[in-house]
Amino acid sequence: MLQDGSEHLAETVDASLTGISFRSRAVPYRGQRVIAYVSDLGRIEGTAARISKDGFAITIAGTRYRKDKIAGALTWAKLEEIGGRTTERISPVVKDALLFTNNAAHAVEILNVSRGGAAVRSSVFLPLGAVVRLGDHAAIVLRLENGVYALAFERELAPEIVNSDIRFT
Repeated sequence: MLQDGSEHLAETVDASLTGISFRSRAVPYRGQRVIAYVSDLGRIEGTAARISKDGFAITIAGTRYRKDKIAGALTWAKLEEIGGRTTERISPVVKDALLFTNNAAHAVEILNVSRGGAAVRSSVFLPLGAVVRLGDHAAIVLRLENGVYALAFERELAPEIVNSDIRFT
């Protein structure tokens, strides 16, 4: 949607934390405010920074929280692209677990787990990109949605331990 309120179709060509490029027949002028609704990223506001014959690129505007959400979504999309979520997720019988940060152990609830990662509920703030340990397994915080964190394990778990009896203590 351009600054005048007109809506146009566009295709996302490339996306990063700082900007997105689009292929589109409608091209804003440089510096024009643009609002885009992008699959997997949601509503993105920005300013047209580059114009080409095939489309345009915007610089993303937003709060740090919004940019953190975008970073998590981009990371998750990249994992999907390379096959990071191809393993089955299970719900463990014992949902209580310990998550370790640099300076403390935190009680979390395991919602599901796969060979590649886990979804955990926590009341403790974990910044996106933070390196943590879930039990004995190193992981990185990929995204946060309504108090649920998506973690990607540094190394895939062995298939024989990923079952409903798995524990992270």
